[in-house]
Amino acid sequence: MIKNPEHVTIRQPLPSPIRTQGDGMENEIEVKNEGKCLGDQLIYRAPDLKHFSPTPPVITGRIINLIPKTVTQGKEPKFIPYEPYKAAVKPIFPMRKKSMRRELKNLLVAAVGEDLQTRVHLLTEDKLQLARALLNSAQRLSTHQEQTEWLAGQCEVWRSKFLASSLMVEELARWKAALGQKATDLQEGLKRILEEHSKVRESLLNTYRNLCVLRENFDHTCSSNRKPDLASSNILDLAAGTSRLSANLRVTFLGSSNGQVRSEPDFTGLDMSTCAEKAAETLLSNPTPLLLSDAACSAVMGAAVAVGGQMLLRPSIPACCGHCSGEIKLV
Repeated sequence: MIKNPEHVTIRQPLPSPIRTQGDGMENEIEVKNEGKCLGDQLIYRAPDLKHFSPTPPVITGRIINLIPKTVTQGKEPKFIPYEPYKAAVKPIFPMRKKSMRRELKNLLVAAVGEDLQTRVHLLTEDKLQLARALLNSAQRLSTHQEQTEWLAGQCEVWRSKFLASSLMVEELARWKAALGQKATDLQEGLKRILEEHSKVRESLLNTYRNLCVLRENFDHTCSSNRKPDLASSNILDLAAGTSRLSANLRVTFLGSSNGQVRSEPDFTGLDMSTCAEKAAETLLSNPTPLLLSDAACSAVMGAAVAVGGQMLLRPSIPACCGHCSGEIKLV
């Protein structure tokens, strides 16, 4: 673009590039083309490709070299506080501000010191509380450990007791069956003995009546309305009365002398007991073997006492509470 004096813009072709003096292109320099152009790398290239390139436009008129204006950025002013320079020994402060700053500094130091002292005191109290809690926890742990050991011993003791009680229950069941059978046998024997006693009483009563009739008929000294000298009609009194009557009749019939007495009957070799009495004697002579001491039960109970030791006499409550202090008193 070239502006002529009439301020009319006219487009003109640029002239061909001509080397001018002073542009640094006076001396010819060998330009080495390494063949790295895009056109040289094509597979097909027309032989007159260079003739078809357009020529640059020719520039006519006056050439004006435009020099850009240097724009300098303004620097911001530095903030320089009211402080002395580095070489000063003491800062220059007004006396009032200096005293105020000193008082503020003292107050700040005092406040910080009090705050630190308070925090140290609180930390010390927390440390003491933690130490007390640790001691209480150690005491509770020791108490719990003792209780655990005691409960373990009690478990062993009660396990042995349970085994012993199981054996005792089994033994008692056997005893119950055996004693029930023996009681049944004894009851049957008593029934048979009572039946035999009733038969003996009837026989003795008939014998006593017959002897009384004989006495009344042959003994003239006794009265006919005499009552029988018996306290009761049981077999013992009947046997005693029968014996007396028979003795009186013997004296009446044979006299007091034994010269006319013939040989008395021999009872040797005869059974002295009835069937019921023999059965009763057999039951009484054979004691129940289960009534003897049980060795297994005694052994288990001895093992329980050996395992328990002094734990059987130990109280079931601890000496002190884990959360309280002092001793526990039972009312």
